[in-house]
Amino acid sequence: MKRGDLLSYARAKYGIRAIYQWLPDKDDCFLASPATEQWFAMFTHFHQQSVVDIKCGPLAASQLGINEPFWMKGDQWVGILLDDHTPEKIVTHLLDLAFQRSLKQAVPPRAHEHLIEVPPFAKQGDYQDQPLPTPPQRFYHSYQEKIPEQIRKMKALYDYTLPSIAGRAKNFYVQGCAMADYEDDFEYAGHVTRYFPTYHNLDTDQLRGYFTWRTKVRQGKIEQTSLSFVYLYIYELLNQIGVADPADGYQRLCSFRQAYQDYADKKLLSYLNQWQQDYVIYYGFDEETIRQQFADQVAEDTAFDTLVNEQEHSAAAVADALKTFSAYQLDHCPLQKKDAGMLDQIIKESWHQLVVTPEKNVVANLLGWQASVAYYPFSSAVFYDQQPHRNGEYRVDPQLIFRCQNGRWQKEYYLPVKRRRQAVGDFMHEIDRLVRQAFQLGRQLKRRPADDAMVTAIQTAITIVRQRVAEARRPKVKIDFGQLAKIREDASVTRESLLTDEERALEAATPAEQPAPAPVSAGDTSEEVPATPTNDFDLTPDEHYLLVHLLRKEPWQAYVKDHHLMVNMLVDAINEKLFDEVGDTVIEFNDANEPQIIEDYQPDLEELFQ
Repeated sequence: MKRGDLLSYARAKYGIRAIYQWLPDKDDCFLASPATEQWFAMFTHFHQQSVVDIKCGPLAASQLGINEPFWMKGDQWVGILLDDHTPEKIVTHLLDLAFQRSLKQAVPPRAHEHLIEVPPFAKQGDYQDQPLPTPPQRFYHSYQEKIPEQIRKMKALYDYTLPSIAGRAKNFYVQGCAMADYEDDFEYAGHVTRYFPTYHNLDTDQLRGYFTWRTKVRQGKIEQTSLSFVYLYIYELLNQIGVADPADGYQRLCSFRQAYQDYADKKLLSYLNQWQQDYVIYYGFDEETIRQQFADQVAEDTAFDTLVNEQEHSAAAVADALKTFSAYQLDHCPLQKKDAGMLDQIIKESWHQLVVTPEKNVVANLLGWQASVAYYPFSSAVFYDQQPHRNGEYRVDPQLIFRCQNGRWQKEYYLPVKRRRQAVGDFMHEIDRLVRQAFQLGRQLKRRPADDAMVTAIQTAITIVRQRVAEARRPKVKIDFGQLAKIREDASVTRESLLTDEERALEAATPAEQPAPAPVSAGDTSEEVPATPTNDFDLTPDEHYLLVHLLRKEPWQAYVKDHHLMVNMLVDAINEKLFDEVGDTVIEFNDANEPQIIEDYQPDLEELFQ
């Protein structure tokens, strides 16, 4: 329980106010008995903390949370620290006890004798009535402060003939304009709690307390105060009260939010977020300021547009857009660390395969759709619309547009589906699970409740991307046929310079004199290039030769050497072309770095190629 709450309690229950006299600090005060004028509570500070000493008697000192008095002396006083943890019931009970004791200590008035004077009877004539003497007037002390003239005039401006809700906003605007430049210096220790506060809801002391606080705010000294005062000040800025123009009002609104955010609760900050967006739309700010105020919404709309038009964007952009809406992130996916580019391609291709699925409207089911609703600027605020017949359009981005036609506002925006983050998260989780399974990476994951169409789309995407990446990584040899003549000419010159006399003489001999080619011996393992074999896997003759000889465990080295072939390239090509049929790599290299058929697939390959 705080100081203001306890002072408000005393004022409401006992009808007494705090006295701010005779104490050294202007914020310190005391409560005095109306009967004896003796103090029974003193509000001060102790080590920069708000405390109160209460004269409630020695018995109360044994209760929980009660201390020795901070400043007063004697066993009749106890001390209490006032903060958010102070028990309200105990403090108010002790204050009630102290107040009652202060009344009992008053000296009882003396009993006056009531004498009746009987005038003597006249000897002649009848008795005549005598008027009783008029009792003396008693003096009652009044706590009513003098009302400043400008506040008196402001109160007189209230129009009671206007309807309650619409009239409240207009009366607030008219009275606010009258008090736009008013300043005050009034010590107010109370606490105000009002829903939709206006000037008309506050009494004179509360008004003076508010205008004193507002004066300090305009001077740059922002102090914590009653929440109703804060809302009242914000309402003034929204209605352009006390500001030079909309730009000045927006700057003041942003500055106050920045300075007061440490004191504000979540509800106030939520209202301020909405009202700041309404402000730049209603008062027609420039496009850059509007986009800055709607930065979070623009980011979501950009991601939505990327996924709707995924073919126009890169794999990384599509992956980032899905991560924006997903509750499940792929930071721990093993492929993210091994090859992030391939993972982005799989994500984009999976989304593409899901989008083109004819029986599913994936955008509407996972993301949302375009909607149009009525829009009311500055809802939940006291606001007087000074432009009831305006027309205009305010475009934040392609998905978020505000339109006003004859004072009626409409909002067109992208409406997200319920549990969107969870639904997109399930999709990303399945990508992670199937990637780990396909590449045999990391710990395997359990399947989430995803439909078969989603799983099929992801599996198809993984196959397509793997083939695409393998093709891209295959070495490409480019031959410029236009340079062949020059290459042949240079080779002839080089060859001529290297020939010996015997080689030149032998070359000059007639064809009949040239030695016949030596016959191939039985031990020579080199072979000519075989005819193109017939197969369903698009294997080249060289690839077919190597595969068959590996299956038969026959030598193949001489063939590869004579034809200047690279074994690892042949093996990669065979594995890729047989992957769809077998579902795995069929040839691997042993410890001697020589290719060999994986034993598990030997029977299947023999059936296909022998």
